[in-house]
Amino acid sequence: MLEDISYTHKNVDCKENFELLEKAAQSWPLRKNDDTISGPFHQLPVLHWNHTQIFGQTLPVGQLLARKFDLYGKLTSSIDDKDLLHGYIDGVVPCAYTDVIFNILQCIWTMIDFVDEKKIRRIF
Repeated sequence: MLEDISYTHKNVDCKENFELLEKAAQSWPLRKNDDTISGPFHQLPVLHWNHTQIFGQTLPVGQLLARKFDLYGKLTSSIDDKDLLHGYIDGVVPCAYTDVIFNILQCIWTMIDFVDEKKIRRIF
Protein backbone atom coordinates (compact mmCIF):
# COMPACT_ATOMS: atom_id res chain seq x y z
CA MET A 1 0.00 0.00 0.00
CA LEU A 2 2.77 2.48 0.86
CA GLU A 3 4.47 1.91 -2.48
CA ASP A 4 1.22 2.74 -4.29
CA ILE A 5 0.75 5.90 -2.25
CA SER A 6 4.31 7.10 -2.85
CA TYR A 7 3.96 6.38 -6.58
CA THR A 8 0.69 8.33 -6.85
CA HIS A 9 1.72 11.18 -4.52
CA LYS A 10 5.22 12.26 -5.53
CA ASN A 11 5.67 14.33 -2.35
CA VAL A 12 5.48 11.15 -0.22
CA ASP A 13 8.79 9.58 0.66
CA CYS A 14 8.32 5.90 1.41
CA LYS A 15 11.22 4.22 3.16
CA GLU A 16 10.96 0.63 4.22
CA ASN A 17 13.53 -0.38 6.77
CA PHE A 18 13.31 -4.01 7.70
CA GLU A 19 15.33 -6.79 9.25
CA LEU A 20 15.34 -10.47 8.57
CA LEU A 21 12.91 -12.21 10.91
CA GLU A 22 15.65 -14.35 12.37
CA LYS A 23 17.44 -11.25 13.67
CA ALA A 24 14.32 -9.31 14.58
CA ALA A 25 13.10 -11.94 17.01
CA GLN A 26 16.39 -11.79 18.91
CA SER A 27 16.67 -8.00 19.00
CA TRP A 28 13.01 -7.19 19.71
CA PRO A 29 13.18 -7.49 23.53
CA LEU A 30 15.90 -4.80 23.57
CA ARG A 31 14.03 -2.51 21.16
CA LYS A 32 10.53 -2.96 22.54
CA ASN A 33 10.98 -0.31 25.24
CA ASP A 34 12.22 2.31 22.75
CA ASP A 35 9.18 4.45 21.82
CA THR A 36 10.85 5.61 18.60
CA ILE A 37 10.91 2.01 17.39
CA SER A 38 7.91 0.33 19.01
CA GLY A 39 5.56 3.29 19.16
CA PRO A 40 3.17 4.28 21.90
CA PHE A 41 2.03 0.73 22.67
CA HIS A 42 5.43 -0.99 22.39
CA GLN A 43 4.13 -3.19 19.57
CA LEU A 44 4.41 -3.36 15.81
CA PRO A 45 3.40 -2.11 13.26
CA VAL A 46 4.39 1.53 13.72
CA LEU A 47 4.05 4.44 11.30
CA HIS A 48 6.40 7.42 11.60
CA TRP A 49 4.68 10.47 10.08
CA ASN A 50 6.85 13.42 8.98
CA HIS A 51 9.44 12.61 11.66
CA THR A 52 7.11 14.19 14.24
CA GLN A 53 4.28 11.75 14.94
CA ILE A 54 4.31 8.02 15.70
CA PHE A 55 1.19 5.90 15.28
CA GLY A 56 0.79 2.32 16.42
CA GLN A 57 -1.55 -0.62 15.77
CA THR A 58 -2.60 -2.00 12.40
CA LEU A 59 -6.11 -0.58 12.08
CA PRO A 60 -5.35 3.02 13.08
CA VAL A 61 -2.31 3.10 10.76
CA GLY A 62 -4.37 1.79 7.85
CA GLN A 63 -7.24 4.18 8.55
CA LEU A 64 -4.91 7.17 8.83
CA LEU A 65 -3.22 6.38 5.51
CA ALA A 66 -6.58 5.78 3.82
CA ARG A 67 -7.93 9.13 5.04
CA LYS A 68 -4.76 11.08 4.24
CA PHE A 69 -4.56 9.76 0.67
CA ASP A 70 -8.26 9.70 -0.18
CA LEU A 71 -8.55 5.93 -0.16
CA TYR A 72 -11.27 5.77 2.48
CA GLY A 73 -14.24 5.38 0.20
CA LYS A 74 -16.36 7.68 -1.92
CA LEU A 75 -19.66 9.33 -1.22
CA THR A 76 -22.56 7.95 -3.24
CA SER A 77 -26.20 8.76 -3.77
CA SER A 78 -27.16 6.37 -0.96
CA ILE A 79 -24.46 7.60 1.45
CA ASP A 80 -23.94 11.33 1.05
CA ASP A 81 -22.60 12.11 4.52
CA LYS A 82 -18.84 11.67 5.03
CA ASP A 83 -19.19 10.82 8.73
CA LEU A 84 -21.75 8.09 7.98
CA LEU A 85 -19.48 6.67 5.26
CA HIS A 86 -16.58 6.52 7.70
CA GLY A 87 -18.87 4.92 10.29
CA TYR A 88 -19.79 2.14 7.85
CA ILE A 89 -16.15 1.59 6.88
CA ASP A 90 -14.98 1.65 10.51
CA GLY A 91 -17.55 -1.06 11.22
CA VAL A 92 -16.55 -3.33 8.35
CA VAL A 93 -12.76 -3.06 8.49
CA PRO A 94 -12.29 -4.40 12.06
CA CYS A 95 -14.56 -7.35 11.27
CA ALA A 96 -12.56 -8.21 8.15
CA TYR A 97 -9.29 -7.81 10.07
CA THR A 98 -10.58 -10.01 12.89
CA ASP A 99 -11.61 -12.69 10.39
CA VAL A 100 -8.11 -12.74 8.89
CA ILE A 101 -6.40 -12.92 12.29
CA PHE A 102 -8.82 -15.66 13.43
CA ASN A 103 -8.01 -17.78 10.36
CA ILE A 104 -4.26 -17.34 10.88
CA LEU A 105 -4.55 -18.36 14.53
CA GLN A 106 -6.70 -21.32 13.59
CA CYS A 107 -4.00 -22.49 11.15
CA ILE A 108 -1.34 -22.17 13.84
CA TRP A 109 -3.55 -23.94 16.38
CA THR A 110 -3.99 -26.97 14.13
CA MET A 111 -0.20 -27.23 13.61
CA ILE A 112 0.63 -27.49 17.32
CA ASP A 113 1.10 -30.87 18.92
CA PHE A 114 0.35 -30.07 22.55
CA VAL A 115 1.79 -33.37 23.73
CA ASP A 116 5.33 -32.76 22.38
CA GLU A 117 6.82 -29.56 23.88
CA LYS A 118 9.79 -29.66 21.49
CA LYS A 119 7.44 -29.19 18.50
CA ILE A 120 5.81 -26.20 20.17
CA ARG A 121 9.20 -24.48 20.61
CA ARG A 122 10.09 -25.06 16.93
CA ILE A 123 6.87 -23.45 15.70
CA PHE A 124 7.32 -20.36 17.84
